[in-house]
Parts: sequence; structure tokens; C-alpha cells
Amino acid sequence: NINASQFYITLGDDLTSLNEKYTIFGEIPEGEDGEEALTKINAAFCDDKNRPLQNIRIRHTVVIDDPFPDPPLLKDHIPDRSPEAKPDKHDIDRIADFENPFNRDEGKTEEEIDKELKKA
Repeated sequence: NINASQFYITLGDDLTSLNEKYTIFGEIPEGEDGEEALTKINAAFCDDKNRPLQNIRIRHTVVIDDPFPDPPLLKDHIPDRSPEAKPDKHDIDRIADFENPFNRDEGKTEEEIDKELKKA
């Protein structure tokens, strides 16, 4: 009951075991962009429950085929770009999007680091 979405990203060819259990709604592109995305996901640090320490987010999508007509005036409500990601309740115990998981102190002053250490 955390009101969040989960996505399965697979590399398998035969995924019949997922039929009628999950909705397939997208594909990672073949080629350099897809390989880069999968490499980053695969390199994510995980906790003891295999949950990534830094949330993995879908930041951009492209609709390739939409078989349904758009509702009237929909185009008036489509933003020019995606909104900026804002921290939410699911980020509390995770590494923030802007933090470098290899060096969490990068760009911080000694005072900021001391303050964080005293909170822990």
C-alpha cells in the first residue's frame, strides 16, 4: 500500500509466464540508447532485499502507436516537457537522484557533512 508503480524490465525472448499477469506497455530501444539504459540499471547498488538504493525512474517516453483517438482538447493539456522530478515519500531511505552513489559527500561543505553525520 505505498501507492507506487513497479515495472519489470526483462531481456528475455520468451516471456509467456508473464501473460495475463502483467501488462506489457513498452520496450527499451535496441542499439546504443537501450544498451546504456540497461547498463545503468544493471550497475545499480541494491539493498539486502534487492531494491535499488537509488530509485530508477522512467524520465522520457515516446508513444509509437496509439490506436485510440485523442479526446477533444487533449492537446491543450499536454506540457511542452516532463516536469522536474521532486523528492517524495518513496525517496526517504534512498540515495537522491542528484547524489553520486560513489561519493555522497561530493560538492558538500565540511559543515554540511558534519551536520548529516550528527543526524545519523
